[in-house]
Amino acid sequence: MQILARMLLIILISIPIAIIVFLIYSLQDYPLVNEAPPLTHRQIAKAKTIIKKNDPRLLKKGQKNYMTMKSSDVSNAFNYLLTQITRGGFETRFDSGEMDIKGTAILPQNPFGQYLNIQLNIEQSQYQPDLDKLTIGEVAIPNFIIDLTWSLIKNTAKGSQLVAITEMLDKMQISPNKLLLAYTYSKQNIQQVKDLIVTRQDKDVLYAYQEKLVQITKILSDKRKYSITVILEPLFKHAMQRSVKGDPVEENRALLTILNAYIKYSFYKNGENLSKLTGRRDRPPKPLQLLIYDNDDLAEHLAFTAGMAVTGGKALANAVGINQEFGEVKGHRGFSFADYAANLAGMRLAELATTSQSSARRIQRIMSNQLSEGIFMPRVDDLPSNVDEKEFKKRFLKGESTEYKRLIKIIERRVDALPIN
Repeated sequence: MQILARMLLIILISIPIAIIVFLIYSLQDYPLVNEAPPLTHRQIAKAKTIIKKNDPRLLKKGQKNYMTMKSSDVSNAFNYLLTQITRGGFETRFDSGEMDIKGTAILPQNPFGQYLNIQLNIEQSQYQPDLDKLTIGEVAIPNFIIDLTWSLIKNTAKGSQLVAITEMLDKMQISPNKLLLAYTYSKQNIQQVKDLIVTRQDKDVLYAYQEKLVQITKILSDKRKYSITVILEPLFKHAMQRSVKGDPVEENRALLTILNAYIKYSFYKNGENLSKLTGRRDRPPKPLQLLIYDNDDLAEHLAFTAGMAVTGGKALANAVGINQEFGEVKGHRGFSFADYAANLAGMRLAELATTSQSSARRIQRIMSNQLSEGIFMPRVDDLPSNVDEKEFKKRFLKGESTEYKRLIKIIERRVDALPIN
């Protein structure tokens, strides 16, 4: 009995010591990779092209497809995922039959080291990729620990979904210039992706805000135009009430996600955005014409970027919003600095509504009490709009001119001065 007690004591003492030793050797005082710059609108446009070419909705069941990516594309994907957690950067290098990935996550100040540096080597195999080597800081992780960890992950609910998704991969070929992935579309596997991203619990929370929209819009006319505040104020009041027993961050995230889907639903009279989120097609809310400063574009842009920010992160929302505006230069509407301001305001609202529980509750109080547009949206009446391609090139040098940067700074200062801050 005494021997067993001593062994237990040794184990209890050894575990924290092992953790401290691991932290000392895994965290470092220097970055392996420099912090990645924010995604540009060109990178987002390229990503959208890759996604469009490999859209599973265009494939038939059992049909094979091929995806080709450069090392920079893989790095951008990793950098985007990292922005959802912290700052840092990734670099990817392809060689014949193998892929080397280096990454750095910048951590808060601590006594062990501010940089978590990771290096991994992935080798080409006939079917699934093979993780050959993993190093965290100065610690080389043994292969048996990697295999054991993956075995444990596979037996969890989320892990089994990841396994089902990777089963679509038929072939991976790595060359010095590109990564080729061959996969077979399976409707069941795609459903696993959806279930991994949006759980049943998430859908229930989202549906609560769809139901609230049904109540709000029931007494309003679809023949009139309204300020977006007619739905924002009661939605945030609903979030505040639900947050008494729930998580205010998750409530605000669900609210802004549904808001984005509802605005699209109202603009394009397509209920799929809502039903796909909640999994229910019953009782859709009445579509309304919603405005900010008597402008429906501003309402759409603010809701879109707020929704993108809470689901895909601020970096993605910013890049997509900018990409959308640059795309409009060649479109019928042209570039709008007012729309750009709505993009930034939407991101700021999302950031403050989901940063922390205290910030989330504060935004709920502000947005649910005598709400006016100037609380969350800066004035834009003096900003250039509908700038066509010819004028944009001449006056703003495709976004590189001093005048363009001056106007962007003005917008940023106005967003910083909003009462919601």
